[in-house]
Formats: sequence, structure tokens, C-alpha cells
Amino acid sequence: YCRADGFVTPAVMLDHSLALSLGGTNDESNLIASCAKCNSDKAKAEIAFIRRGHDPRDVYLDAGLRVWFDKVKRPT
Repeated sequence: YCRADGFVTPAVMLDHSLALSLGGTNDESNLIASCAKCNSDKAKAEIAFIRRGHDPRDVYLDAGLRVWFDKVKRPT
């Protein structure tokens, strides 16, 4: 999940790439295995985005959250 160099942590959680609260679905294409820290950090960023008064549908436009979406590494 995290592409940081040298960061190796087991993916023990099933995360929604786009959170359900932001309009994501339970479709397989929106699910990704993640480590607990990345899952928690991403959730905090999503909450901060909403608290700043942004429309949840614009989550992909937010530069801070886009970093998380760009990190998602799906199996090929």
C-alpha cells in the first residue's frame, strides 16, 4: 500500500480506496489491502478534508488526498 522506500509493513486491513463516506463503494475495484498506519493516516486526511468544508465528491481534486490515491498499488 505504502510505496515509501524501505517501508515494509504487512497489509492487515481492507481499505476503501475512496471511503464509503466520500461516495466510494464496496466493489472490488475500490478495495485495497493496507497496513494499519496508512489506513489510519488516510482516514485522518479524509476527515480533515471534509472539516475544511469541501464537497466530498471533490476528494480526488485535493492535492493532499491525491497523494494517498497515487500511492495505491494494485496487483498486476
